[in-house]
Amino acid sequence: MLLVIFAATFHARLRTFPSLTAFGAAAIVAACTLVQVAVFHTLAFRTSPDPTRVVVLNDLQAFVFQVMRNRAEGEGWNGNAASPTLER
Repeated sequence: MLLVIFAATFHARLRTFPSLTAFGAAAIVAACTLVQVAVFHTLAFRTSPDPTRVVVLNDLQAFVFQVMRNRAEGEGWNGNAASPTLER
């Protein structure tokens, strides 16, 4: 949430396209985080969770961690190494 506030303030002061892009990216990250937390709480904190919900929760967590690992290692979305022409 603080990231969105910072980006909004940054864009309000600069009013440039890159600051608007940063604000949009911060809003998207905040929305994705909110959805992930809401899904996790909905699926995890049940008195007797349904087996299909448990599978969905495990798949969601595995996907998020896989994406984060790929981005940290510099891999593309399809698992291939990032193009050397993009890294300068």
